Amino acid sequence: INECKYRGRCDQICINTLGSYYCRCWKGFQIFKNRYCVDIDECRCNNGGCPFPYRCINKPGSHYCECPFGFTGKGNFCHLVVPENKLNFTLPDKKSILPRVTLPPGRAAPASPPIK
Repeated sequence: INECKYRGRCDQICINTLGSYYCRCWKGFQIFKNRYCVDIDECRCNNGGCPFPYRCINKPGSHYCECPFGFTGKGNFCHLVVPENKLNFTLPDKKSILPRVTLPPGRAAPASPPIK
């Protein structure tokens, strides 16, 4: 008899065995009460591995890293979004400087193109 033929035995994956069956879950989920699958919140531990200043966003079966409000970027860099008319650092020799955001371990990302 294939016990996995009957619907409702397992939430996600049913493994038929001789005279019985057991349930498994897809990656990103964990088994609950030997039958149900619940999402693993990867963001609960170490910000989901997202570097500062990223925030971890949990989604069913997975997660992703997102720059916080006021920043934009992908990969390991969040760039500070600064309107051109709101920030203007100019050194005495007429060279512009960029604000920087430090990302562990010791990485820095430019904020935006130089403002002239």
